[in-house]
Amino acid sequence: MSERIKELIEQCQIQEYDMYGNLIEIGTDAEELTKLVVKECLNKIYLEAAQYAEPVWAFELVNDIKEHFGVTE
Repeated sequence: MSERIKELIEQCQIQEYDMYGNLIEIGTDAEELTKLVVKECLNKIYLEAAQYAEPVWAFELVNDIKEHFGVTE
């Protein structure tokens, strides 16, 4: 697993305090993790497309993917 994926998983950890005040990890928010991964992919497409003279296709693709996954920024 890549370091970036590990970082995204860390960002989505669900934690709470037990009755003794200790912070415990309950799990990972799968929906939030999915959104972060999709956003990361969209950003990669956007940055790569910016290198081309007419990247209109890429911007349309990014918008289509956002709509498909219901990701908003």
